[in-house]
Amino acid sequence: MCMFYSVRCCFFFFNALFSASGIALIVIGVQQYSNYSLLGAFAIASLSKISIVLIAVGVAITLISLLGHLGAFFYNKSMVYCMKIIINNKTIKVINEYNPEKRKAIDGIQDKFGCCGANGPIDWTTSAGWENHDAVPDSCCVVKSPDCGQDKENVRGKVC
Repeated sequence: MCMFYSVRCCFFFFNALFSASGIALIVIGVQQYSNYSLLGAFAIASLSKISIVLIAVGVAITLISLLGHLGAFFYNKSMVYCMKIIINNKTIKVINEYNPEKRKAIDGIQDKFGCCGANGPIDWTTSAGWENHDAVPDSCCVVKSPDCGQDKENVRGKVC
């Protein structure tokens, strides 16, 4: 029972951080859009598009975090599950790309949380950005060593 409340408190805390960042993006986007619209012909058209993107991303982040807040507050498993699916789909997309810009972040997350893939090590068998489909990145290994991802017995089974 106590563990449930601590997980719930952490969930509320991180959702509050996401809500605050989403609201901050909306506020910044609105301020920038109003500044660019005042400049009119002097502003470059692409600058106003950037502010619209900021507003859209802020709204999306705020709505997703609101879904998590409501689900946790009302003990609604389907709301929390919808939030989990949205986040999991994004994680799968990032792992599937596994491009050089995101590699360090993905490897860092897998190292820090002791996990491997969004749905487990099997994600790496279909990743377009990962060349060796018979292995996993070394960040998935329990015991780190060069090319340790080749050994399936050394791979973490925990889902990120």
